[in-house]
Amino acid sequence: MLKLESITKNQACSFAGIEEFTVITKWDSTFDIGVPEIDAEHRYLLSLVNDFHSAYRNKTVESKIAEILKHLLRYVEVHFRNEESLMSAIDYPMSKQHKTRHTHLEKTSRELLEQYTAGNVDITDETMDFLRGWLYHHILEEDKKIGDYCNDHGFPEDWECPHPDESIRPDIFKTCTFCGKQWSNFDAFLKDKEKSVIGCQPDMHDPHYHLIMFNCSCHTTLAFRLSELTEALYAPLLKDESLENATPPDYCLNPHRGPKCSSACACRYVRDLVTLLG
Repeated sequence: MLKLESITKNQACSFAGIEEFTVITKWDSTFDIGVPEIDAEHRYLLSLVNDFHSAYRNKTVESKIAEILKHLLRYVEVHFRNEESLMSAIDYPMSKQHKTRHTHLEKTSRELLEQYTAGNVDITDETMDFLRGWLYHHILEEDKKIGDYCNDHGFPEDWECPHPDESIRPDIFKTCTFCGKQWSNFDAFLKDKEKSVIGCQPDMHDPHYHLIMFNCSCHTTLAFRLSELTEALYAPLLKDESLENATPPDYCLNPHRGPKCSSACACRYVRDLVTLLG
């Protein structure tokens, strides 16, 4: 019988610094590990977990839930390979232990998917606790150590990480990794009325790593980095003029903004872009 090794409610709360263990719905700066490529993947991973949780709570048909779970777990494996590539590039001393945790989680997740698809187990609150607890522990405990090591020992300039939804092809602008729908170029994506733009998950360190989130017509959440769009448009990222000592505008992306703007940003650019895409 499949047994999920859940992180307890109290442990998860202590990781997040919150009073109630609820589904993660919004990225928080406490999740940043300081490696923009990995932080972008974590934000996308969070959105996929939220998709799965939403399907579970809304009592979506089992076949659809199985496909969403399969999509989520496929991306988890891609994300783990990228993390392992980074650990190898920086000669991370705890790489072996970290990879062992990856292997264990992948094995448990595959067993869950196989047994759920076969009708042997149900998706339950325990399943959701397992996924959410793992996210807290994986990012705030284990991956933070990788970020700290990079900060102390330097970041390898020659390391490259794939885009956050693994769908990049030189002849295709974007591909839905769930249903296979393709947009040949930016204009095709712009004209597609069946997609729906959700908004932006910002990276407060580098706006090039802002994630523009959208739903495909199959309702799968996808993402692309802001840098992908500037490349597709052959246009540089236009940062706002410094708004230092000015009142932040209503489209400010900083979730912890105070009464004054702290620095120049790309919030106006993102607002106009999301409006255009919508």
